Amino acid sequence: MVFQAEKVLLFSQDTNLTALLLEAKDLEARVIILSASEDEAAAVYKAARQLNMTGSGYVWLVGEREMSGKALSEAPDGLLGLQLINGKNESAHITDAVAVVAQSLQELFEKENITEPPRGCVGNTNIWRTGPLFKRVLMSSKYPDGLTGRIEFNDDGDRRFATYSILNQQKTGRVVQVGVFNGTQVVMNPQRKIIWPGGETEKPVGYQMSTRLKL
Repeated sequence: MVFQAEKVLLFSQDTNLTALLLEAKDLEARVIILSASEDEAAAVYKAARQLNMTGSGYVWLVGEREMSGKALSEAPDGLLGLQLINGKNESAHITDAVAVVAQSLQELFEKENITEPPRGCVGNTNIWRTGPLFKRVLMSSKYPDGLTGRIEFNDDGDRRFATYSILNQQKTGRVVQVGVFNGTQVVMNPQRKIIWPGGETEKPVGYQMSTRLKL
Protein backbone atom coordinates (compact mmCIF):
# COMPACT_ATOMS: atom_id res chain seq x y z
CA MET A 1 0.00 0.00 0.00
CA VAL A 2 1.36 3.40 -1.01
CA PHE A 3 0.44 6.54 0.91
CA GLN A 4 0.75 10.02 -0.53
CA ALA A 5 0.47 13.35 1.23
CA GLU A 6 -2.49 15.40 0.06
CA LYS A 7 -0.47 18.56 0.58
CA VAL A 8 2.81 19.67 2.16
CA LEU A 9 2.65 22.98 4.01
CA LEU A 10 5.93 24.72 4.88
CA PHE A 11 6.27 27.36 7.59
CA SER A 12 8.84 29.52 9.34
CA GLN A 13 8.92 31.84 12.34
CA ASP A 14 7.24 34.57 10.28
CA THR A 15 4.39 32.36 9.04
CA ASN A 16 0.82 33.17 9.99
CA LEU A 17 0.03 29.82 11.60
CA THR A 18 -3.71 30.44 11.75
CA ALA A 19 -3.88 31.04 8.00
CA LEU A 20 -1.69 28.01 7.34
CA LEU A 21 -3.77 25.72 9.52
CA LEU A 22 -6.98 26.99 7.95
CA GLU A 23 -5.51 25.85 4.64
CA ALA A 24 -4.87 22.43 6.19
CA LYS A 25 -8.35 22.34 7.69
CA ASP A 26 -9.83 22.81 4.23
CA LEU A 27 -8.23 19.57 3.01
CA GLU A 28 -9.91 16.18 3.09
CA ALA A 29 -6.98 14.61 4.98
CA ARG A 30 -7.25 14.57 8.76
CA VAL A 31 -3.83 13.02 9.42
CA ILE A 32 -1.25 15.69 10.25
CA ILE A 33 2.45 14.78 10.24
CA LEU A 34 4.34 17.57 11.96
CA SER A 35 8.08 18.25 11.72
CA ALA A 36 9.14 21.31 13.71
CA SER A 37 11.38 22.58 16.46
CA GLU A 38 10.18 22.44 20.05
CA ASP A 39 9.06 26.09 20.09
CA GLU A 40 7.48 25.90 16.63
CA ALA A 41 5.54 22.78 17.56
CA ALA A 42 4.19 24.45 20.70
CA ALA A 43 2.94 27.38 18.61
CA VAL A 44 1.34 25.05 16.05
CA TYR A 45 -0.49 23.11 18.78
CA LYS A 46 -1.85 26.31 20.33
CA ALA A 47 -3.10 27.62 16.99
CA ALA A 48 -4.59 24.24 16.06
CA ARG A 49 -6.44 24.02 19.36
CA GLN A 50 -8.05 27.41 18.75
CA LEU A 51 -9.23 26.18 15.32
CA ASN A 52 -10.70 22.95 16.76
CA MET A 53 -8.14 20.84 14.90
CA THR A 54 -7.06 18.73 17.87
CA GLY A 55 -10.33 16.90 18.57
CA SER A 56 -12.15 13.85 17.29
CA GLY A 57 -11.40 12.81 13.73
CA TYR A 58 -7.86 14.16 13.64
CA VAL A 59 -4.60 12.22 13.88
CA TRP A 60 -1.35 13.94 14.88
CA LEU A 61 1.93 12.10 14.16
CA VAL A 62 5.21 13.66 15.31
CA GLY A 63 8.87 13.00 16.13
CA GLU A 64 10.94 13.50 19.27
CA ARG A 65 11.32 17.30 19.22
CA GLU A 66 7.56 17.76 18.86
CA MET A 67 6.97 15.76 22.07
CA SER A 68 9.64 17.39 24.22
CA GLY A 69 9.69 20.19 26.76
CA LYS A 70 7.61 23.22 25.84
CA ALA A 71 6.06 21.38 22.88
CA LEU A 72 4.81 18.58 25.11
CA SER A 73 3.17 21.05 27.48
CA GLU A 74 1.04 22.34 24.57
CA ALA A 75 0.60 19.00 22.76
CA PRO A 76 -2.98 17.82 22.21
CA ASP A 77 -4.25 14.69 23.89
CA GLY A 78 -4.14 11.74 21.50
CA LEU A 79 -0.81 12.76 19.97
CA LEU A 80 1.35 9.89 18.66
CA GLY A 81 5.12 10.19 18.43
CA LEU A 82 8.44 8.36 18.40
CA GLN A 83 11.31 8.50 20.86
CA LEU A 84 14.65 6.79 20.36
CA ILE A 85 15.23 4.29 23.15
CA ASN A 86 18.46 5.25 24.96
CA GLY A 87 18.55 8.34 22.74
CA LYS A 88 19.48 10.61 25.64
CA ASN A 89 21.96 8.20 27.24
CA GLU A 90 25.13 9.99 26.12
CA SER A 91 27.45 7.73 28.12
CA ALA A 92 26.08 4.59 26.43
CA HIS A 93 26.37 6.14 22.95
CA ILE A 94 29.97 7.25 23.58
CA THR A 95 30.88 3.78 24.86
CA ASP A 96 29.37 2.12 21.79
CA ALA A 97 31.00 4.60 19.40
CA VAL A 98 34.47 3.97 20.89
CA ALA A 99 33.90 0.20 20.72
CA VAL A 100 32.88 0.32 17.04
CA VAL A 101 35.87 2.49 16.08
CA ALA A 102 38.26 0.24 18.03
CA GLN A 103 36.83 -2.87 16.36
CA SER A 104 37.18 -1.29 12.91
CA LEU A 105 40.77 -0.18 13.56
CA GLN A 106 41.71 -3.66 14.73
CA GLU A 107 40.24 -5.19 11.58
CA LEU A 108 42.04 -2.62 9.45
CA PHE A 109 45.44 -3.28 11.03
CA GLU A 110 45.01 -7.05 10.75
CA LYS A 111 44.08 -7.09 7.06
CA GLU A 112 45.57 -4.01 5.41
CA ASN A 113 48.78 -2.05 5.05
CA ILE A 114 48.08 1.23 6.79
CA THR A 115 49.59 4.38 5.34
CA GLU A 116 50.61 7.21 7.62
CA PRO A 117 47.92 9.89 7.88
CA PRO A 118 48.72 13.57 7.26
CA ARG A 119 50.01 15.43 10.28
CA GLY A 120 47.99 18.49 11.08
CA CYS A 121 45.28 20.17 9.07
CA VAL A 122 46.36 23.76 8.46
CA GLY A 123 48.05 24.11 5.08
CA ASN A 124 48.12 20.33 4.54
CA THR A 125 46.42 19.22 1.32
CA ASN A 126 47.61 15.60 1.41
CA ILE A 127 44.90 12.94 1.39
CA TRP A 128 45.12 9.97 3.73
CA ARG A 129 45.09 7.10 1.26
CA THR A 130 43.79 4.66 3.88
CA GLY A 131 40.95 7.02 4.83
CA PRO A 132 38.36 5.78 2.29
CA LEU A 133 39.17 2.18 3.21
CA PHE A 134 38.74 2.92 6.91
CA LYS A 135 35.37 4.51 6.15
CA ARG A 136 34.24 1.36 4.30
CA VAL A 137 35.37 -0.86 7.16
CA LEU A 138 33.60 1.37 9.67
CA MET A 139 30.39 1.39 7.60
CA SER A 140 30.40 -2.41 7.38
CA SER A 141 30.91 -2.85 11.13
CA LYS A 142 28.56 -5.10 13.06
CA TYR A 143 28.43 -4.75 16.81
CA PRO A 144 25.53 -6.84 18.17
CA ASP A 145 25.98 -6.23 21.90
CA GLY A 146 26.09 -2.45 22.20
CA LEU A 147 24.73 -0.73 25.28
CA THR A 148 22.28 1.03 22.95
CA GLY A 149 21.40 -2.17 21.09
CA ARG A 150 22.50 -3.81 17.88
CA ILE A 151 24.76 -1.56 15.80
CA GLU A 152 24.97 -1.70 12.00
CA PHE A 153 24.92 0.99 9.32
CA ASN A 154 23.20 1.36 5.96
CA ASP A 155 24.81 2.65 2.78
CA ASP A 156 24.19 6.25 3.84
CA GLY A 157 25.93 5.77 7.18
CA ASP A 158 22.69 5.90 9.15
CA ARG A 159 22.21 3.40 11.90
CA ARG A 160 20.04 0.39 11.16
CA PHE A 161 17.89 -1.43 13.73
CA ALA A 162 17.45 1.67 15.87
CA THR A 163 14.65 0.98 18.34
CA TYR A 164 11.99 3.57 19.04
CA SER A 165 9.24 3.81 21.62
CA ILE A 166 5.83 4.66 20.20
CA LEU A 167 4.37 7.20 22.61
CA ASN A 168 0.79 8.35 23.06
CA GLN A 169 -0.19 11.45 25.02
CA GLN A 170 -3.35 10.18 26.67
CA LYS A 171 -3.90 13.08 29.01
CA THR A 172 -2.04 16.36 29.43
CA GLY A 173 1.27 15.49 31.06
CA ARG A 174 0.71 11.71 30.83
CA VAL A 175 2.63 10.01 28.02
CA VAL A 176 2.25 6.25 27.63
CA GLN A 177 4.40 3.83 25.63
CA VAL A 178 1.92 1.92 23.46
CA GLY A 179 4.41 0.06 21.26
CA VAL A 180 7.90 -0.27 19.84
CA PHE A 181 9.42 0.08 16.38
CA ASN A 182 12.47 -2.19 16.24
CA GLY A 183 13.83 -0.99 12.92
CA THR A 184 11.92 -3.50 10.82
CA GLN A 185 8.44 -3.75 12.27
CA VAL A 186 5.98 -2.17 14.66
CA VAL A 187 5.09 -4.17 17.77
CA MET A 188 2.12 -2.77 19.65
CA ASN A 189 1.44 -3.43 23.33
CA PRO A 190 -2.00 -5.09 23.55
CA GLN A 191 -2.26 -4.04 27.19
CA ARG A 192 -2.02 -0.34 26.37
CA LYS A 193 -4.60 0.96 23.95
CA ILE A 194 -4.10 4.15 21.97
CA ILE A 195 -6.27 7.08 22.99
CA TRP A 196 -6.92 9.21 19.91
CA PRO A 197 -7.73 12.95 19.83
CA GLY A 198 -11.07 13.72 21.42
CA GLY A 199 -10.67 10.78 23.80
CA GLU A 200 -11.65 8.31 21.08
CA THR A 201 -10.63 4.67 21.45
CA GLU A 202 -11.40 3.68 17.84
CA LYS A 203 -8.87 4.62 15.17
CA PRO A 204 -10.10 7.60 13.09
CA VAL A 205 -10.56 7.04 9.36
CA GLY A 206 -8.06 9.84 8.71
CA TYR A 207 -10.11 11.89 6.25
CA GLN A 208 -13.37 13.72 5.79
CA MET A 209 -15.45 13.64 2.67
CA SER A 210 -15.58 16.97 0.87
CA THR A 211 -18.97 18.63 0.73
CA ARG A 212 -17.88 21.11 -1.92
CA LEU A 213 -18.83 20.69 -5.57
CA LYS A 214 -15.71 20.78 -7.76
CA LEU A 215 -16.05 21.61 -11.45
